This record gives sequence, C-alpha cells and structure tokens, in this order.
Amino acid sequence: MTSEKDRNTSYEKDFVIGELLKSSKEFNAFYKAERVKITKPIKWIECKSLEEESPARYSHKRGEIILRRIPAKIEDAMIVAHELQHAVIKSTGFPSTIRVEDKREDLSTPLNSMVHDPLVYETLQLYGFDLLADFTKWTSTSPSTPPPNDLDKKVYIFNYVKRIIHWEIIRTEGDSSSEFQLKFELHHPELANEGQELLALVKSIGYGTPEKMRKLIREIITKYRLNDYILEAD
Repeated sequence: MTSEKDRNTSYEKDFVIGELLKSSKEFNAFYKAERVKITKPIKWIECKSLEEESPARYSHKRGEIILRRIPAKIEDAMIVAHELQHAVIKSTGFPSTIRVEDKREDLSTPLNSMVHDPLVYETLQLYGFDLLADFTKWTSTSPSTPPPNDLDKKVYIFNYVKRIIHWEIIRTEGDSSSEFQLKFELHHPELANEGQELLALVKSIGYGTPEKMRKLIREIITKYRLNDYILEAD
C-alpha cells in the first residue's frame, strides 16, 4: 500500500523515464505517440513495498503512476508503458469499476484488468514490445488449488479469460491453446466452462469503444450478481 509519505514525494519525468526514452526504441516511439492522449498530469511515485509480481500501478483518481523503483531501468520499459496506456484508456473515455467502500473483497481490480488489459496489449504490440515474453512471465504458473470461496472463483474466471485474450492477441497462425489455458482447464474444468461462457460474452459485445466496454461491464456485473461488490465508475 502506498503511504502518504510516498505520495508527498514525486519525481520529474526525465529522472523517472529518461533512460527508457534514450535506450528503448519501443518505449520512445510509444511515448511520443501515446503520451499526448493523456489529459491529466502524471505524478511519478516510488513505492518500494510494491510486490515484485506487481511492480507498478496506475491511479486515475490521483493521477499517479506508482513504481517499485525510480528511476526506471531498461527492463522496466514495458511495465511503465503498460501503466501509461492505462492512463490513455481512462483519458479517452473508457469506463472502469470501483470496489464498494465497505467490502473487503476486491473484485473490481481483476474485472478492470480483464476488460482494460486487452486494449493495453493491442497497443503495446503495435510498438514492438515483446508480449510473448510478458505472457510467459505472467502465466509461468497456473493455479492448481481450487479457489477457497465463490468470490475467488470469479477472480479465477476473470484471469482465465484475460489470459486467453492475451494469448489470442500475440499468437501466430497455427498456434494452439496456450499451456496456461490447458493446465487451467485440467485443474479447474468447471471454472473453465464458466470462463468460456464469459469469453463468448466478451467477444459478442466487444470492448474496443467506451460504449461497448460500458455495456460489457454492466452485463458482467449483472451476470455474476456483483452489485454488492462493484460500482461502475466513469
């Protein structure tokens, strides 16, 4: 969790991403083309307590990109671009969800990730980022233990669908299902069936415009009876 002390210290853009702009042609091209679409100023915040598995995050409400380390290293180029693209998505009118305030369970984050990340992947692919390496990193382990409760089942399903879409964006002609998908379906066949239903819903409605995404989010909240846990946000 980012403390108020962390938030009181923000860093200049050139200090944070100067090395990326200088040394990564993919990041340089991405930044020049996409940064102008972000309507709010960006505050760059360092939070060393972020987990290594989640070394960055974007807060639209605060206008912050929070990184585990500042200045960013060359190997952080895709991570930083990923968070910047989330800022683009919000600046161009795409909706998201927020957690109901008194609920401990966070279903909003995995749902937002499922509907927003495909747009991020599609954009990053245009600039030549290595999405296959990124996919391999995040799917190197597939959960084999069953989710402990019904709400965690939904998190499993949202992540399953996100990774299938991720794979479909990057795979080449002739590629079959990813190893992640095969292992998930082996360990969790019932959840995979539910995931395939959700995937069909995502594909039937689409997510490529703010209007489609708003409709998709509302359909998912209704389908999974999430009104007590998630609120739609602009």
